[in-house]
Amino acid sequence: MMGNTSVNRRNLWLLLGGSLVGVLLVLLGWIFFPNYFIWFVITGSLIGSGIAGVITKRQQNKKMNETIEVSQKRDFSLHHALLGAARVSLKNSEKKDPGWGYSYLICITMSALALEAIANAFGDKLVPNWKYYESSNPLAKFLTVANKIGIEVDFEVKPWSNVKWLYNLRNKIAHAKPMYIETNTTLSREEFDTNFNLPESSLEKQFTKGNAKKAFETVEEVKHLLCDQIDPYDQFGLRNDGWTGETINTKNG
Repeated sequence: MMGNTSVNRRNLWLLLGGSLVGVLLVLLGWIFFPNYFIWFVITGSLIGSGIAGVITKRQQNKKMNETIEVSQKRDFSLHHALLGAARVSLKNSEKKDPGWGYSYLICITMSALALEAIANAFGDKLVPNWKYYESSNPLAKFLTVANKIGIEVDFEVKPWSNVKWLYNLRNKIAHAKPMYIETNTTLSREEFDTNFNLPESSLEKQFTKGNAKKAFETVEEVKHLLCDQIDPYDQFGLRNDGWTGETINTKNG
């Protein structure tokens, strides 16, 4: 700290000295050389600017030679990134960019993965010995977490019925089997010319905008529902992603 104070004082004296020299030159020109007054003004200004530039350069060099020790803390849970990917996919589908047809599948899949990640995140923070529950399916995990924080879960009532729907759809996607499809359809000439698409499986027919929005909104709703029932301090890293940081020490090189 004393070293920094000394440097600041030197810079201050240097700046004052340079300013004083500039002022004296201007006064000298005004009194003794009025015909050359403008040149004395320019010279004085250049000297003052030069001194200020030297001080600025010194401060920049000082910062370049500093080492800063920083401490950062974060409660990581992947459900934030998974929900972010689902959100972006849903937006991309509205833009109709190339490949947008896969956006609904991506949104549904990412939302389903986020669902289990949320169950794990809450369980790990709130349920003792959570490691013994990690092999359970997501529905059982939510029952365990809900019981811990005092929420009644009914998988026949929203939003929990949607949780069950999304979990089942996720299983169909993860364990999809090959399927032979054959269709016979009568089309008008206009339909034949403008809307002659590949035949879809029963699973593909579920990859719709409505189901994508339903999946994403369900996970968001469950996340906030659980967060509303726990202490605000415990919500850190669960409701939103974030971190804290502080500077521990700064050293000059």
